[in-house]
Order: sequence, then structure tokens, then C-alpha cells
Amino acid sequence: MALEEIQEIKRVEQEAADIIRVAEVEAKDMLKNANSEAALKYNSTLEEIKAGAKAIVDESVSSAEKEAAEIIEKGRSNISDILNLPKVKLDRASKLIIERIVNSNGNS
Repeated sequence: MALEEIQEIKRVEQEAADIIRVAEVEAKDMLKNANSEAALKYNSTLEEIKAGAKAIVDESVSSAEKEAAEIIEKGRSNISDILNLPKVKLDRASKLIIERIVNSNGNS
């Protein structure tokens, strides 16, 4: 009877050791899977952030280009206005500039 009980205890101990071994393998697999999923999620999130940042940069560049185009067009318009001034006004402006230069240097 005692021998049977000892054998039963050994059998149960072996079953427990097998259960522990299987649980350890499953735990390692779960950890490996969790790490893989975490890496995938990290990469996915990183790509989303990069895409969002690129969209912000692209929008800023587009806005800056639009603003620059408006400034350039205004400058061209100003140049055109200056180039199209009547000769009388240009002569008058030239005389005023010459008078100011001469008067500021004391050569009047």
C-alpha cells in the first residue's frame, strides 16, 4: 500500500512538472508574441506620427509658398507701377532727390 502511494505521488509530481514545463513554454511563447505585437504597434504608431508630421510640414510649405507668391506678385506690381510712372513725375522726383543731396552736403 505504501509503495502504491509513493508511486502515485511520483506520478502526480511528474504530472505537475509536465504542467509547469508546458506553462513555461506557453509563457515564453506569449511573451514572444507580446513583444512582436508591441514592435508592430510601435512601428505602426511611428509611421502614423511620421505621416502626420509630413502632412503638417507639407501644409506649412504650401502656405509659405502661397504667401511668397502673393508677396512676389505685389513686388512685381510695385515695380510695374514705378516703371510706368509718367516722365514728368520721374523728373520731379529726380530733382527733389538731387536737391536733398545737395542741401544735406551744404553745396547749395
